[in-house]
Amino acid sequence: MDKDTRAARAFYEAVANFANNAKPWSTNAIFHEIKPDEVWDLTLISQRVYGRRCEYLAVMAAAGISQVEELLTQKQIILPDEGTLMQLKRQCNFESESELRTSDGTPTWSEE
Repeated sequence: MDKDTRAARAFYEAVANFANNAKPWSTNAIFHEIKPDEVWDLTLISQRVYGRRCEYLAVMAAAGISQVEELLTQKQIILPDEGTLMQLKRQCNFESESELRTSDGTPTWSEE
């Protein structure tokens, strides 16, 4: 996990804000319909949208749920595209990919 858990909270809020304010014509948004096999598996949505399972916190924020164990409803959620996701991570000093964190949990790119 990140060294500063406030970063995760800030990231969650940033993604939720993005999802709530995205317009149908937004070019930096991914509109994803939650499928029946995804209602109990946030990581599956993450895999299908971003190609990796670690972005489940973004999925949670976009879906408006606060716990991993919560059941998702089949609906459309709005996620940031890859570039916007990276921007939000940097703004919040948050990293979900373990290989991009140092041994103390801080993002490796925060040292740049």
